[in-house]
Amino acid sequence: MAVLSEALSQVAGGIPQSPAARPVMAGGQTTDLAERSAILLAVTRQLIQALSDSGWVCREDLESLLANLPPDRRLLWVHHLVHCLAQRFRSGGPIVEGEMESVPLQVLGEFLLLEQIGRGGMGTVHRALDMRQDRCLALKVLPDSRMETVHYFKQEFRALAELVHPNLVVLEELHTAGGRWFFTMELVEGCDFCRYVRGKDAPPGEASWETVVTELFDRPAVGATRAEALREPAQFDRLHAAMVQLCEGVAFLHRAGKLHRDIKPSNVLVTAEGRVVLVDFGLVSELGRLGSQVAGRRMLMGTLPYMSPEQVAEQALSEASDWYSVGILLYEALCGKTPFEGDIAEVIAQKSADLPPLSSDSVPPEHRDLVALVSELLRPKPLDRPTADQILERLSGRPACKELSRLDVAAQCWLLGRERECEELAVAYRSVKAGAAVSLFVHGEPGVGKTALVQHFLDLLEVCDGVRVFRGRCYERESVPYNALDSLVDTLAEHLAGRPPIERLGFLPNEVGPLLRIFPAFRRVGGIWAGLAESRALPDNAADVYRSAVESLRQMLGRLAARAPIALFVDDLQWGDLDSAVLLSDLFRPPRPPRFLFVGCSRSGAVSDSLCVDEMRTRLASLGAEFAPREVFVEPLAPGAARHLAETLLYPLDRGGEEAVTELVHHSGGNPHLLTELVGHVRRNVSPGTAMKSMPPINLAAAFQERIARLSPAAREFLDVVVTAGHPLRILDACRAAEVVPDSRMIAVLRDHCLIRTRGLGALREVRIYHDRIREALDSQLPEEKRRLCHLRIGTVLADSPHADPQLAHSHFAEAEQRDKGGEKGVRDSCGPWR
Repeated sequence: MAVLSEALSQVAGGIPQSPAARPVMAGGQTTDLAERSAILLAVTRQLIQALSDSGWVCREDLESLLANLPPDRRLLWVHHLVHCLAQRFRSGGPIVEGEMESVPLQVLGEFLLLEQIGRGGMGTVHRALDMRQDRCLALKVLPDSRMETVHYFKQEFRALAELVHPNLVVLEELHTAGGRWFFTMELVEGCDFCRYVRGKDAPPGEASWETVVTELFDRPAVGATRAEALREPAQFDRLHAAMVQLCEGVAFLHRAGKLHRDIKPSNVLVTAEGRVVLVDFGLVSELGRLGSQVAGRRMLMGTLPYMSPEQVAEQALSEASDWYSVGILLYEALCGKTPFEGDIAEVIAQKSADLPPLSSDSVPPEHRDLVALVSELLRPKPLDRPTADQILERLSGRPACKELSRLDVAAQCWLLGRERECEELAVAYRSVKAGAAVSLFVHGEPGVGKTALVQHFLDLLEVCDGVRVFRGRCYERESVPYNALDSLVDTLAEHLAGRPPIERLGFLPNEVGPLLRIFPAFRRVGGIWAGLAESRALPDNAADVYRSAVESLRQMLGRLAARAPIALFVDDLQWGDLDSAVLLSDLFRPPRPPRFLFVGCSRSGAVSDSLCVDEMRTRLASLGAEFAPREVFVEPLAPGAARHLAETLLYPLDRGGEEAVTELVHHSGGNPHLLTELVGHVRRNVSPGTAMKSMPPINLAAAFQERIARLSPAAREFLDVVVTAGHPLRILDACRAAEVVPDSRMIAVLRDHCLIRTRGLGALREVRIYHDRIREALDSQLPEEKRRLCHLRIGTVLADSPHADPQLAHSHFAEAEQRDKGGEKGVRDSCGPWR
């Protein structure tokens, strides 16, 4: 222990706060760390030995991780580890043994868990060190691998992975390693909502309730949280400002079709800068779904004092259910306690009655609307509670802003100008009805509407022809086995689990054990499925297990198809792995494949880069002409269809602006998403009744410039580098060239704004501009001097990278008019061996 304290003390005072990024200076040189290298290398061996001796971490784990890191990253990793440990031990002065916490360090995949910072009903949250990217983040670990909890854990990640809002935490990547599930997310440094309102030094309440997932009425109640009621004007000011942010985050979540179901003070963090962040989405669900039931038992899911009456009663939930929880939180912030006390039965009974009015005597006049809002939010009947728009207008004094969303354009361009594509989809389905197994790949550039088209077609099959459609999706930021099938299998298992027990028997394959070994999600089906899996021994050979699992899946699909036609849909197939491609292809293998339609959507431009799509195409073609995949290419809209869409989206603006509509169609290139962006720009700048021809020229640069102007300086620098590159860059390389620290929220915001798209995981993740037309438009706005500087920085980073193509570095030096830096020998010497 003393050795560890001494080692940390030696270096803690001299370590910079952000060793993750070695910024590139204007002259092309990197910041020199040599002056600290000798100290760090000298203590590395002592540090590892001391961590091992103290029981904090396994020596072999640390040495293995170091050995697997690229040589040029090891020093930075040790540098960052020491810094994080020094922070953890609060090392303002010498580190003493008594300051060391008892929880040992854990290694999970490529992450080192430094300390636990939170706990909920669906896992523990840790501060962790990402050793591949040399940065700290938050990491949520599932405590067990029961399939019901794994299902909710994956649901939590997938429900929020694509949602980006200032008041929602950013989720990064989903992993499974060593039988444990975890995901990474933005590290939010802050205190809970009620402590922030009272002041950062306010003590926590006397007791708190935990999120529970348990049988109803099977546990006693816990005492309610208590603190002093608000008194100071500054406290009311903080509460009002924080409530606005919280309600904006909750309203955004609802617009995305999600319910949180566990809003409470500990799930609302506030940073030192006053940013309110809603966290912990372990109980998130789709809007309109019933409360959870497992094997016929009533279940309590959530935190009882904050749950709405309908949530406790297992009735249908709506946005009003979350707003009830917000009302309890607001009551607690004002009064220092939750409104209902007693055992579980008493609390539930009290929730069904109207709350006595709160006194507003001690509340400043400008904040008395908060007191009135509490009573309205806590009305027992959901329909009596105010809506999101009414709440936000009350709090902020301005009406809610109505933006044209991507969902709006999807709803209006399903079939617009898509007669050819619809006929090709219909021909494929008619072949399935005739008894064939058919695979169909649907390709299209980003934003062209391919997913909306396929979803609408499958919806029609469900309604008009009784087809059972099972939907899945490949997620770019997931590292899970069979990633193209994982969410699809979840959907299949959920369907089977919802059928009556006698009906489940009809779908039972001959061998269940191998299927459950490959896809444990089928354990959720329960009953005889799980019993048979336990009663029969598995084959000894892994290949035999795989073959048996595939045959079982074929049998199950065949038995489903005997009841009604079935279709399997996988979106974003370009992110699929090779194992998924092999298994999906084996479903079609003769003799007697099940009769079903498989539809896979993939992005054009990613087709040649997608090992999954290419492998499936090759394997299916090898099975014979009747199994060769059919291809549907969704092209940009024809000018007439694009014009009709533009006029539809512009309504009720002046339709007399013929030249403006023509310009919109021209600059969009017939891409529905780009057309939506341009129309959004017009609607923000032209009022109804104003002549559109009076607008300034319309182009993509102007449409996106409004959005870019709201970005942080770091995000704008990063975007300039990606625009200038014109080819995929590793995110870490782009950050170095932009002289910014890698930031998950920055990447998420740029991706959500459809300015960039990414590919891959972790340190290998790449970035490029969302669409070539956007890149061309933004590149035309860059000053020439800034463009040359970006080329120089990119060239310098690539020349210093062992992973980059030397010719790319050479081309960037040439564009920067620094040909002396890009000579063949100079690039070769600076890059070293390149593979």
